[in-house]
Amino acid sequence: MADHSPFSLGRVLGPLQDMADEDPRLELVLPPFRSDGQVDLGWPWLGQCDALLLVNAVWDLHAAMGALASLMGKPVWCDYGDDPFTVQYRNPGYDSFAARAAIMQIVTSCVKGANITSVATDMVRQSFPKELQEQICLVPEACRWQPSTEKRQKVVSWRGAAGHDEDVEPFLQAIREVARMKEFEDWKWVLFGCPPKTLLLTLSEALGESLYEPADGSPHVFKRLLESPFWPTPFHQNLAWRNQCPYIHIVPLPSNPFNLGKPPNAWCEATSVGAVTLGPDFPEWRPCKGMVGYISPDHFRHQLIGLMQSFNDGAMHPGAVASQAEVYPKWTLREANKTRWAILNRLAKASKTVAWQE
Repeated sequence: MADHSPFSLGRVLGPLQDMADEDPRLELVLPPFRSDGQVDLGWPWLGQCDALLLVNAVWDLHAAMGALASLMGKPVWCDYGDDPFTVQYRNPGYDSFAARAAIMQIVTSCVKGANITSVATDMVRQSFPKELQEQICLVPEACRWQPSTEKRQKVVSWRGAAGHDEDVEPFLQAIREVARMKEFEDWKWVLFGCPPKTLLLTLSEALGESLYEPADGSPHVFKRLLESPFWPTPFHQNLAWRNQCPYIHIVPLPSNPFNLGKPPNAWCEATSVGAVTLGPDFPEWRPCKGMVGYISPDHFRHQLIGLMQSFNDGAMHPGAVASQAEVYPKWTLREANKTRWAILNRLAKASKTVAWQE
């Protein structure tokens, strides 16, 4: 099984690695790097594989690799974690997605040529041309971590990659107002990953805490604001997150076509950490048991205040308890991987060099 995207740790590569640990017949073959640092996607690499997995196939290279695999008699699996047609203009990856007509043509070509295509949510499936939707299956997000039951701290967490500036901007005023409130002066805020500078500056100003090292060279002391960078692996990220024992995890997302298709993986992850999730009232998120929803930035502020006021001597929020009862075992990685095993067995039957069977 070849995966051209070595960075898809959460959605694809991580789950498949767990599956490979379960069954040694499944071997993941990542493409090698050339001396210039670029990935070498040539036929010698593809020739080692029984099937090709294309993650978020939106570029000409994806279409070319899919066509080459088909010519070599190797089945193709395309997987989309986000909506490829509605990336917002302030997203750092927007330039790669800007030519909408070209994207539609490439994605259509990849899906038509693939043996199977999977998506993270039904909203993403509905964004594809209608003639393609029937051949697209759903592989939902899932939780790979055991639940934390540690005593809760007065901590609000946020996590995300670069490119969330547009998402957090409508909520900055609400976050600023809540952070400044006298009754919450003993609360801490922890931002994991690569938070927008606007969010960092807003909280820094509201909490009266500098983002920078002191001029005398002494180490920065975490008082109420901590920026925690991306960790080497998802395991280390989750461990660092749960060590903070957050009571609340916030997911500030405005309503737009791209966000409406996002899977509720933040809810899954926050559930494992033991935090109650304050998330958007989107169709894909409404089935998330225990999540506290909001419909606007002002409502977000109202809900956040209520959650912070409900802190009860380190006990988990009732919503977090309900979330854990829902996620375990319904939203676990083992459960989601049943669908992936079914896909792999279909690919094996279509392969001319079958490596595994049911």
